[in-house]
Amino acid sequence: MTSILSEGIGYVILLGVGLVMAIAVTLLVRVEHKWLGTRKTFEWFYTAGRNVKTGLIAASLVSAWTWAATLLQSSTVAYQFGISGPFWYAAGASRWFCLVFS
Repeated sequence: MTSILSEGIGYVILLGVGLVMAIAVTLLVRVEHKWLGTRKTFEWFYTAGRNVKTGLIAASLVSAWTWAATLLQSSTVAYQFGISGPFWYAAGASRWFCLVFS
């Protein structure tokens, strides 16, 4: 199998685009701070500038962490038990969710 681009070119594209995007976002934040006087904090980025209480932010973070861990575990179960593994993994999680939040 032949590749269209070499591995080195792929890394240059990946890192180059990432660097350009990081610089663009940094410049936009600085321009907005200078002309509009807005102050960007960690909380501002997580809430997209809205007034959101701490509990909702915590729930959002926990769900983001849980999503990644569940995706990884579901893939592991699929590898170990075949196509039915993720189904039964999700079925068990759904049952637990219904018990906790009903």
